[in-house]
Amino acid sequence: DIMSRGKIDEIKFIKGHVMVQIIVKVLLIMVVLFALAVPGFILRKTNLVHSDSLYSISNILIQSTVNGFGTDTIAGWTAYGKVDSFFWMISNALGIAITTFVGQNFGAGNPQRCKKTLLLCLGEGICILGVAIAAILFWGKPLLSIFDSNPEVIETGYIRLMLVVSAHSFSLLYEVMAGYLRGFGISLAPAVITTICVCGIRFGWIQLIFPQNPTFWTIMTVYPVSLAATALAIFFALVYYRPARRFTAIQKNKTKSQPA
Repeated sequence: DIMSRGKIDEIKFIKGHVMVQIIVKVLLIMVVLFALAVPGFILRKTNLVHSDSLYSISNILIQSTVNGFGTDTIAGWTAYGKVDSFFWMISNALGIAITTFVGQNFGAGNPQRCKKTLLLCLGEGICILGVAIAAILFWGKPLLSIFDSNPEVIETGYIRLMLVVSAHSFSLLYEVMAGYLRGFGISLAPAVITTICVCGIRFGWIQLIFPQNPTFWTIMTVYPVSLAATALAIFFALVYYRPARRFTAIQKNKTKSQPA
């Protein structure tokens, strides 16, 4: 009886120890997922007009400034907003796709494919977005006239179209590069950079630059400026982290340390 009770207690102890290990592993996985997902969730946006989380704060400030120019300007702003989501979907889709493919190849221990995926996504995005931008610049005014026939509204909408559409080329670059970093598990840096460059520059632009030249063109210029700065900062982060090269170096060190 004493031996059987001892075995039962030992089995219970082992089961309890295993359960604790399982719980700890699950909690660690949840922490990692939380750390990777939250920065992207906070800054995930739908397009340049309507956005979630931190983007909405800066866009509310821009919208309130635009409202001061009158109904025609507001109508032109709104007219372009109907077609903006098409462009954002291109860069957004490529950013999500590269995160998936890089994460898979990183997990499989193949960093060279990660580099190829980066170049492929950039090439595809430039080609697709280039065709879309050329088409919308050519047919922009007829397209805007569908929503409003007022010449002033069309002209205002076309100003926004020219500047914001050009800004999508920068958003493509930083979406793809940020997605590449997220595929390696580096998600906080792109989130912080995007917050500072996009939201910070837009706040500063409206408060400091716009009062010097209070025109609709000045307001719209903040889009290419902020997104170009974001793309440049993300590129510097990519050069700094060099995740594929670091992972390759770690693999080589592990190979050397293994006994022959």
